[in-house]
Amino acid sequence: MVRRDIACREGISGALWIPTLWVAIVASRPVSMWLGGSEMGGNSLAGSTTDAMFYFALILLSFIVCIRRGVNWPELVSNNKALFLFYGYFLVSVLWSEHGFSAFKRLFKDFGNVIVLLVILTEKNPREAIKSLFIRLGYVFIPLSYLFVRYFPEIGRRYNIHSGVMEAVGVATQKNSLGAMIMICGLVLIFDLVDRPGEPEVKLGRLDLALRWGVLLLGFYLLQLCDSKTSMVCLVLGGVVLFCSKVPLVERNLSLIARCLIGSVLAFIALDYLFGIKETVLHALGRNATLTGRTEVWQYLLNLHTDPMIGMGYCTIWDSHFRANFPIWMADSAHNGYLEIYLDGGWIGVGFLLLLLAVVYVQASRRLADGDRYSVLRFVIIFLTILYNISESVFARLSPVWFFFLLAGVNPPQMHGEAVAEANAATNDEAGPVASDLGASAWVSAKSRSA
Repeated sequence: MVRRDIACREGISGALWIPTLWVAIVASRPVSMWLGGSEMGGNSLAGSTTDAMFYFALILLSFIVCIRRGVNWPELVSNNKALFLFYGYFLVSVLWSEHGFSAFKRLFKDFGNVIVLLVILTEKNPREAIKSLFIRLGYVFIPLSYLFVRYFPEIGRRYNIHSGVMEAVGVATQKNSLGAMIMICGLVLIFDLVDRPGEPEVKLGRLDLALRWGVLLLGFYLLQLCDSKTSMVCLVLGGVVLFCSKVPLVERNLSLIARCLIGSVLAFIALDYLFGIKETVLHALGRNATLTGRTEVWQYLLNLHTDPMIGMGYCTIWDSHFRANFPIWMADSAHNGYLEIYLDGGWIGVGFLLLLLAVVYVQASRRLADGDRYSVLRFVIIFLTILYNISESVFARLSPVWFFFLLAGVNPPQMHGEAVAEANAATNDEAGPVASDLGASAWVSAKSRSA
C-alpha cells in the first residue's frame, strides 16, 4: 500500500522519511517501548537514552537537509514571530523550573518539531509530501492497531489505571493517543480523496481509492472501539468541512467555511446559555457533565495555587514536589491544553499562546480567500486544534495534533541555492527565487497548473 502511494506521487524526495519516522514515533509509542522497554512515566527525569538519541539524530538530520536546501533562517524567525516568542518565553521559564535541565531537554525535543517539519515544507511538492507522510502512517498504523487489539492484547490493550476498564490502545500507549493518530491520518485521507481535481498529475485507480476508503472506515471503527470521543467529533467535523469544500457554492467562496464554523460555535454558546444544551450533547456522546472526570482534574490542579503569572516552568508540574500528593486517579496530563500552559507559564505563557493562536488563525482565515483547497485543510487543522485542547493537552507537547498544527501554521522562508535551482528547473522557469506560502513546491504546482 505504501509503495503504491509513493509511486503515484511526484516531487517527493527520500528526505521525507525523516519527518515520517519522527511523526511515526510521536503518534505511537517511544522507540524504547518498540524495542521491548517498559512505558516511561511522565515523572521520569532521566528519560530514555535510546529515545533521546533517536530524537536528536532526526533533528540533526533535518537541520542538515534544511542547510543543504538553503533555508533562510533569519527570515524563518521573521515570518513566525509569534511562534518564536512562544518558545522563547518557555526557554526562559527553564530558569525557574524545579528541574531546569530536564525541562530544557523536553523543550528542545518539542522545538525539534519546527526543524523537522521544515523538511516537508521545503520539498519540491510540499502539498503531496504532507499527504504522502500521513497516508503512509495511516496505511501502517491503523491496520496494525486493529491487529494489536484483536490478536495481540498484551500489546494493543491495557487496563485503565483509574477505572480498571479494558481499553484499546493499538500502536499507541493510551486510547486518546490512538484517537489523535487516527484523527490526523483520517483527515489527510479525506483531504486526499477530495483534492483530486487540483492535482491532475496524481491519478488514483479504483484499488487505491478502495484502500483509502477501507483504511478510513477501519479508523472510524477503532475510534468507536477505543471510545475517543474528542477525536471522533473532530474527525467527523473536519471531514464534513472538507467534503463541503467540494460543493460548488462553497468551492467558489471558501471563506464561507470560516464564517460558518465561527457562527456554529457562537450559536452553540448562545443555545447552551438559553436552553442548557451542553449536557444533552455530552450525554449523546456518552459523556457526563464532568467530561469523564476532567472537571475534577482541572479543579484539583487549580487548587494547587501555582504561580499565577509565570507558572512552574515548562513541563515541570508532573515532576514537581506536588507529585507525591497527587491522587491515584490523576494522570500525567491536565486534559486541557490551556490549563497545561497556565501551569507551565502562568498568565504570561497563556498570553503568548493566545497570541500564537490568534496570528495563525487569522492568517489561515485570510488564505481561504485564495480558493485553494489546501487552505481548507490548513484552516480545519488549526480550528480543530483549538477545540481539541479543551479536553486534551497537546499544546507544546509531542503529539501528531500539535505537529500538524505547527505544519499548518509555520510560514516557510524563501530558499536559495540548489533548492531554488531545482524548483525553477522543474517549471522551466528562470524568473527569480521561489517564494510561496507552501514553499517551493506549491509555487511550482501553481506555475504548472497556470501553464
